[in-house]
Amino acid sequence: MWIMTTMGFFSVVQSARRLDGRDEVMVRARCEEDIAGFVASLDGAPWSTPLDRGPVIDTPRADYPFRVIVKREAFARWLAGEVMRLDYGNFKNEVAKTDPDRSHGPYMRVWSALRDGLDWREKRRKHFDDPFLAAVDHDVRHHIATPFSGSSQGAGFLFPEAAMGGPSMPETVKKKAKPAAKEKPVRDWRKRR
Repeated sequence: MWIMTTMGFFSVVQSARRLDGRDEVMVRARCEEDIAGFVASLDGAPWSTPLDRGPVIDTPRADYPFRVIVKREAFARWLAGEVMRLDYGNFKNEVAKTDPDRSHGPYMRVWSALRDGLDWREKRRKHFDDPFLAAVDHDVRHHIATPFSGSSQGAGFLFPEAAMGGPSMPETVKKKAKPAAKEKPVRDWRKRR
């Protein structure tokens, strides 16, 4: 699990010591100040005890040079505390207040890579170009939808059967097929430009 907070970037994985029956995670960081901030935050929590974590492990040749083993429950409580302290409307701007180099450098590159890699614009365009969704009135989709939470995918909406193509959906909408994708011309690699 990758976690970016205003105090740093962490990679959290199952501790190898789980084989010994311990329920622990390993919190890893690339920057010493990140792991130091995490440890200070964890140790400063009112519920924290010295037994909640081990010492910081220095692994200079590893991809994450700084590591600490933490009880899973202690880590979960720390992470929940971070969520409860969240009081900003833009993560990158909040990071820039304390570390502008990180906000405008690596964090911006991660944000851009995820945006480009997940191709959210194309997925959104395809979603709204869907003939079924185009036929369902905007007000119906937004006002009849019932919010819910607790699914494995997080928050979402439940739609009445009629709004999702049930019996009251016009037959012309049900039968309308998506237009065929345009074929891209195949370029002969032997011909140069």
